[in-house]
Amino acid sequence: MPDAGTLGLSGGWAVETQRVEAEGEGEAEEKKAFGVFIGWPSVERHMEFRKREEFGGVVGYLREGVEKVKMHHVAFRRFEG
Repeated sequence: MPDAGTLGLSGGWAVETQRVEAEGEGEAEEKKAFGVFIGWPSVERHMEFRKREEFGGVVGYLREGVEKVKMHHVAFRRFEG
């Protein structure tokens, strides 16, 4: 795949299970969460990638078998003392 413009990528399973309410049944289940963290230079760069043809092939891996997705853009800063 051509350069997507990302600065880094990391992911992993949560150590603790999460209590998730079952839809329509009122019962809760214990689920494992998986977090994916992608470093983009800007929100605009991420949105540009979503318009590219390659996005369809990549996002399929992120959605396969997934019950719920939340996406957040967070600006990290480096503080040096």
